[in-house]
Amino acid sequence: MIRVLMIVPRFESTGRGVEVFARYLATGLDKARFSVTILSGIHSSVIPDVDCIQFPIVTRETLSAKFINRILKFLPARFLCTPVDLESLSLVWRARHYLRNHSFDVILPFGGTWTYRFANWYKKDAKIISVGHAGPLKADLAVSDFFVALTPTDEEQANQLAPHVSTKVIPNGVDLKAFYPSTLSKKNLARQTILCVGAFSDDKRQDLLLDALAFLDPKIHCILVGKGPRKKLLEEHPQARSGRVQFMELPHQKMPHLYQQADVFSLPAPYEAFGLVFLEALASGLPVVANDGPRQRFVIGDEGIFCDVTDPKAYARALEVALALPSATISARQVNKFSWQDIIGQYEQLLLDINGNACHGAKKDHI
Repeated sequence: MIRVLMIVPRFESTGRGVEVFARYLATGLDKARFSVTILSGIHSSVIPDVDCIQFPIVTRETLSAKFINRILKFLPARFLCTPVDLESLSLVWRARHYLRNHSFDVILPFGGTWTYRFANWYKKDAKIISVGHAGPLKADLAVSDFFVALTPTDEEQANQLAPHVSTKVIPNGVDLKAFYPSTLSKKNLARQTILCVGAFSDDKRQDLLLDALAFLDPKIHCILVGKGPRKKLLEEHPQARSGRVQFMELPHQKMPHLYQQADVFSLPAPYEAFGLVFLEALASGLPVVANDGPRQRFVIGDEGIFCDVTDPKAYARALEVALALPSATISARQVNKFSWQDIIGQYEQLLLDINGNACHGAKKDHI
């Protein structure tokens, strides 16, 4: 039995990519071969056959309060004192006695550099696997035994940053039983809807989508789903104040229905490490508009409409092309490459190899 620990500060508190990934991986691993523990902040979910260890955390929303941010922004980045960093630190600091008193075979940190540091301090004989949801980071790779790249681009970068760390490309997966096209006609030319799903944080750049919205027909509306510290800034955008933008916060299990109601999906995020939401949109039969980057092209494939999202007129033209597409034109060929059944199998083999020390020095490969 291989003992797996996942450190996920916001597990079950948000429907973002990392938290969704952790849930699918934790529940999908064969419990006859793997015991799974998730270390996180407080939540009310019960995950069958998964040991959930919970400690109170100080959330990034609390730490993003103006009076705190005025202090934090003057501290050098090397101090790891952003609201996200301190949120993770609040978890691993409170969990330090638990980490000291328990042993695991594999640790997967999902909460940034503080979770990697504490994993390294308390790992004993465990192997640390870095899964590149934020891309390869040199500080995290320095204490990792293996790096899982979500795209070939990330694997290339990891090889440059840490040539001594073995790597493999294993993309995120999508639940094709939950996300699928609507069987009902939904085209309403009187009110077409662009859906955007992502945390309201600096890297997602929903403001670029709202800038492009200004160059589209006033009948076209936008739904932004998420939460985060930039929500107030987005609400002050002229397009949001005009009434064309709806803000929503939904649990992940309610997202399939919302995808089915939209006409187009777009997430600007120029440097998105993967974009699970792209796969969810494709699986739901939506045309997808994204920034023209190598990661986005790997995930979305030929089904995507790509543009320079920093150019609002070019972005608007790409959205117009997507909105003009007839219903049910999106092929399932691309999204079928990312089924969770296949992805879980690849992770199970990786965990078995690492636990048997079979992968150290092995040839680096990708699917």
